[in-house]
Amino acid sequence: MKEIRIGLVGAGWMGKAHSSAFLDAQMLFGPDYGTAVFEMVADTNEASAKEAQHKIGFQRVTTDWKELVTDPDIDLVDIATPNAFHYEVAKAALENGKNVYCEKPLSISPEESKELAQLAKEKGVINYVGFNNTMNPANAYVRELVQSGRLGKIMRFTGTYDQDQLLDESLPIIWSIRRSWFSSVKCFSVYYGRYCRSQCDGDNRISKAT
Repeated sequence: MKEIRIGLVGAGWMGKAHSSAFLDAQMLFGPDYGTAVFEMVADTNEASAKEAQHKIGFQRVTTDWKELVTDPDIDLVDIATPNAFHYEVAKAALENGKNVYCEKPLSISPEESKELAQLAKEKGVINYVGFNNTMNPANAYVRELVQSGRLGKIMRFTGTYDQDQLLDESLPIIWSIRRSWFSSVKCFSVYYGRYCRSQCDGDNRISKAT
């Protein structure tokens, strides 16, 4: 049973969701794939970082993410920052030989993502992106229909991603509904379209440029 020492960058809602998922995976599938050890959490908001430490059980706290990605006691860097910062944090983590689990999208441009994929390949580490929706059985079934030819020749694909969480007009306008958010929404459609056409196999690891 291998311990996987996790360093979380970003102690907000998504960071908490990732941490919960690590524990859920262990509960559902057992320790054969490793046991999560919450080693360090980094957030520019120290209060948020300490809250995550208290609720989740991280052993250490820092307000400098660069301290986390260079720490020798970190095996996996979990990136749960706003989208615009994914590339910078992921690149630094990969350069320091860390495995990376990044919330989608990996970056906000194809060029940056290819650069990170190539860097992961050179370093021999895993660069995993959280396209969790492709693992949904319903999506796998649609892929099966497309590949079987039962839907005929696909001439065009239009993808949307709908949520009702912002219907409440009293909610404030935050970063996630500004420009950087849309790369997160668009990447669902792009990745799923490629997945259905067998241009990717549903394995979310990105360790080679394609």
